[in-house]
Amino acid sequence: RTLTVNIFGEVGKAGTYTTSALNTALNMLAVSGGPNEMGTVRNIQIIRGGEKKIFDIYSFLLNPASQFDFYLQNKDIIYVPAAEKIVSIQGAVHRPLRYELKANEQLKELIEFAGGLTVDAYNEWVQIDRIENNQRVVRDYSLSSILKGTSTLNLQNGDTVRIKSIYANVKQTISITGAVEYPGTYD
Repeated sequence: RTLTVNIFGEVGKAGTYTTSALNTALNMLAVSGGPNEMGTVRNIQIIRGGEKKIFDIYSFLLNPASQFDFYLQNKDIIYVPAAEKIVSIQGAVHRPLRYELKANEQLKELIEFAGGLTVDAYNEWVQIDRIENNQRVVRDYSLSSILKGTSTLNLQNGDTVRIKSIYANVKQTISITGAVEYPGTYD
């Protein structure tokens, strides 16, 4: 059995596709080239008649079985709107990349998407680079208080988050080199 699915919005190749009834929305997105640079991966709409179902690729990555909740029917529409809030994260995280955040998601969720902090992350402060009043500004915030929930930080579209690594020389050590049996650094 085959079905016809219309895919439009911010995708690589919008159009009408005929496919096997066994394919899911994820399969059809792959066939269409997936969301383009501007397209959302968090708010993909599956439209059937008057009903909309939201497909979130991040949820799929956390739970791959969820793709089976999005089987398609004949004449379904897949609409990929533009992403609304893209934030970059750099520095001492496991996956420093650009991420799309939903309106209610903030720094804690961004760090989770980035695989968490690395062991050498300096967790006392975080730096935000953003555009305010037509100029680029850099602001420092207390990362530890944000992660504890005692203060908040509202991330905005286009922000770049920087988490620094601990950089300090090891103190109270001595290095021995040369004609010795065990060269190296000692306490």
